Amino acid sequence: MWKQHIKISKESEKIYLKGADIMDIYSFIEHGRNPRSKEIAEHCKKIGQTWTPFEMALIIGNSNRAMAEKHAAWRELMADYPDMPTYANKDHPVYDSFHKKLIEFMDYEELLTALFMKQEQGTYYTYHVDFEEKHDEEEHDDFFYHLKKEHYSPTTRFSTFKEAWADAESYCKSYESDDSLMMVTEVSVSKNFAGSGGCYISADFDTKGNLYDIFTWAKMAEKFYPGIDCKIPYMFRWDYYVYMPLPWVDRYIMLDEKERMLFYEIQRIYDQWDPLILWRSGCPSDEYCSEALDLTKILLAGGGEKELHYYLDNRFERNCKAFVEKIMKLKQEI
Repeated sequence: MWKQHIKISKESEKIYLKGADIMDIYSFIEHGRNPRSKEIAEHCKKIGQTWTPFEMALIIGNSNRAMAEKHAAWRELMADYPDMPTYANKDHPVYDSFHKKLIEFMDYEELLTALFMKQEQGTYYTYHVDFEEKHDEEEHDDFFYHLKKEHYSPTTRFSTFKEAWADAESYCKSYESDDSLMMVTEVSVSKNFAGSGGCYISADFDTKGNLYDIFTWAKMAEKFYPGIDCKIPYMFRWDYYVYMPLPWVDRYIMLDEKERMLFYEIQRIYDQWDPLILWRSGCPSDEYCSEALDLTKILLAGGGEKELHYYLDNRFERNCKAFVEKIMKLKQEI
């Protein structure tokens, strides 16, 4: 019976048969993010589809389960099934170990969650609520696309996550009555970093406060890593792909409060200098965020005038001496 769930080779058969209970992967497919998830699951059962451990990991990641449930399932998967390489696609090569990628991703989400909850100066929280028309879950999936949907995004800024959640929870309670024609589908809370050029961490919750997804966005991200994916057979002519992003570290979010103060001051001096005449030509106020962050990192790593000149002289074709002197003076003051 267990062979129906996975593709297996004779060499690895003993590893699979080490006595662990087989994971019910179809429960994760049925609770997927595709409106036709239940039909997809039934189709895969009908054709006798088998799964590699890597495919099972991505199916778990794309399910509408709380983060804690997905992490527990991934750990169970790594304990009960052998490691294997990921699949390659046009955006990334093959990674030797999907176990390693799962561990990196879980560590990343846990770190991001801790940073999200941490109260810091220069940050504030906002929230957004999604609603949709109440309907019978057994309705045909085409009905999903015709549901009435609404959104609520108050302009209030909250100093802590606890305050933002309490306000969101109070608002959502008005939709819990049987008379309400709408139901809450998701509550998204964002931790925003003032003066960062739009940097934020966003977390998605259900109405009970269970965390489902968390991610970060910043204009000045150090590098964005594309995700890994695989396809699931669909009952139509095209395939359904399940996808999981690989972790990427935003340099600004990882700064502590003192380091952010240094960044703000460098950004202020950069804006005054305006080497590319961006401010004076009407560009947005965050045009030099990435460069200011680069200089912040250089100083925090112990760099001095030589390193600053090397960075700036390769970036701007103009005299940077006066600007570097201001930055070095700032470093001494802070």
